[in-house]
Amino acid sequence: LMVAIFLFYYVGEKNRTLYMLVLYSFWVPQIVMNVITEARRPMHKYYIYGMSITRLVAPLYLYGLPNNFLKEVNPDHPHNLIRCGLLVLWVALQTAVLIGQDKYGARFMIPARFLPPKYNYYRPIP
Repeated sequence: LMVAIFLFYYVGEKNRTLYMLVLYSFWVPQIVMNVITEARRPMHKYYIYGMSITRLVAPLYLYGLPNNFLKEVNPDHPHNLIRCGLLVLWVALQTAVLIGQDKYGARFMIPARFLPPKYNYYRPIP
């Protein structure tokens, strides 16, 4: 955590949005694990919505409100609504994929030609 905070302030302003999107890719490992293990209902949808919203509260407050508490410490703290919008869209996309995996199956976004053939457990006995 300390390394991430240190890098965040020294990465530069032009790369800060990309760095923030990488830091807020917290659902990507779960999406990949669902695809690998073909998990059918790994998490409840209220948990997914709740975690996504609560994790967005801090950056939306810090970068969305022009008069937050960091203005007292650092008057040049950036106010960036584009960064907030991109962050909300990125987390919403991850949340939509997780809800889609819950509804349509873990591998719904992978074309059928790239999936391995499934073993038929109910094949006829000769």
